Amino acid sequence: MLKNSQISIKTVNNLYSQESRSKQTNNYNPSYDDNPNAYMDYEVEKAQSVGLNLITENPIGAGIVNAFTNGVLGNGLKLESFIDKNLLKGVSEKQINTIQNTIESYWKIWSRTPEMCDFYQKSSLAGIETMALRSIIGEGDGLLHVAIKRNGNRYYPQVQWIDGTSVVTPPDKFGQKNIVSGVEIDSKGRDVAYYVKETNGNDLNITYKRCSIKSKVRDYKAFQLVKFNEVQQGMVRGRSMLIPVKDLLIQSGRYVESEVTKAIIQSYMTFFITQDKEAEESPDEKSTIEEIVSAGSTVNEEGEIEESEDRVMGLGPGVINQLKPGENAILPESKAPTAGFKEFMEMLLKLTGMAVNIPYEVLLKSFNSSYSASQASLQEAARGWEIFRDEFVTKFMMPIYIAFVDCLVLQGIITCKGYETDIYAKYSWLGSNWHGAATLNIDPVKNAKAAIMAINANLTTREQESRKLYGNDWPSTINRLSKEKEVIDKLMPESPTESETTVTEPKETDKKEDDNAKDK
Repeated sequence: MLKNSQISIKTVNNLYSQESRSKQTNNYNPSYDDNPNAYMDYEVEKAQSVGLNLITENPIGAGIVNAFTNGVLGNGLKLESFIDKNLLKGVSEKQINTIQNTIESYWKIWSRTPEMCDFYQKSSLAGIETMALRSIIGEGDGLLHVAIKRNGNRYYPQVQWIDGTSVVTPPDKFGQKNIVSGVEIDSKGRDVAYYVKETNGNDLNITYKRCSIKSKVRDYKAFQLVKFNEVQQGMVRGRSMLIPVKDLLIQSGRYVESEVTKAIIQSYMTFFITQDKEAEESPDEKSTIEEIVSAGSTVNEEGEIEESEDRVMGLGPGVINQLKPGENAILPESKAPTAGFKEFMEMLLKLTGMAVNIPYEVLLKSFNSSYSASQASLQEAARGWEIFRDEFVTKFMMPIYIAFVDCLVLQGIITCKGYETDIYAKYSWLGSNWHGAATLNIDPVKNAKAAIMAINANLTTREQESRKLYGNDWPSTINRLSKEKEVIDKLMPESPTESETTVTEPKETDKKEDDNAKDK
């Protein structure tokens, strides 16, 4: 019988362990703790600082944030109340339409008035959304606080966004198992409260406030940590979108800065005046005191020239440096930018765009390919923005909207049957659609023709196409058009008829455009 030491063990390839021809890849053995929240306090603080630096000082990082905020939010998400009537028995279509219009009207006034919607009374709701999204992209999370404000006999919510860097564990709470990076959790891993670091103006004294999730007035979440990019189940804090490309962004920024610095230095016209070490200066060629001082020397009280030990020489536009006898300046030949700089940076940007789900053309805002390729990039970006927008609505907009509708119901402004007693009925009344920026149109004529064909084929609606192409509310557009028609008929009775101005589906022609041709 063979002993264990005599058994030759051979590594067998399987689906989890493939043999590699490179020792470097064989030695690539990352190790992650089974607990995703281990050592969180220091690591979260470090990652937030790096992410904040990248979105504020790195040009590529700032471009990623701008692309996301513009694509996801535009100038703020627009509410469309869309009540689900299937579960609301005994409620007429007319009642639902009336309530929808009432909610939208109140929301429009409230969201555009900083004194009503903003805790600090400085920004509209659209401004708070933008600030929150930028913080989420760079730092991974932030704390949403929805408070109820009373003004006379009116009640409405006020929104406060607390940056994720303020959610920290107080020094006297370190080591407690139920507090992880400023988040207090229960035995099931659910958030219970948050610890917020507070300072007041120039006051250097730091205090820590415990913010309980549940409101003291009603059973809703007054504080909620809005976190994104969780890669493991059970993560207490969010994760910056820029972490996968952190090193790439930092090195790219350094590389660009180096190339720019080299190009600037190369553009300087700097002169170095050399002197022969053995040459003697004739009386007619003696330098003036001004020339001697400008060359880095000094003149003592006896009129003798003394060489300064702190002589400073440098490069700059039109700078003239006086060298000592025997000294010589040699400038190495430098070509800036480096050959292939553009192609190399383009490849880095493509990798970056792939990691953050933004096509290269959209990230650079450079559409130099064919119409089809550019349109495909925009559509791919729009799809990613729509997915991100849905998550943002669920985690950020809906808690605000629930508190807003609660106030309308409790004040008797709207009557919603079953809102207080049936949770299914409540969320049927809370049905809503949120619309962001319209998709960019490279060729508006082609997109308009495609929309007309889709409408005529009953594949979409006028309202959907109006939102998608122009970001308009179709009912409002129709009402406005009817008013314009009344004015035109009154002031211009001989204006073209409706049939002459109506856009119809284009007819096929023998001449077809080549979409794959390069733009000239």
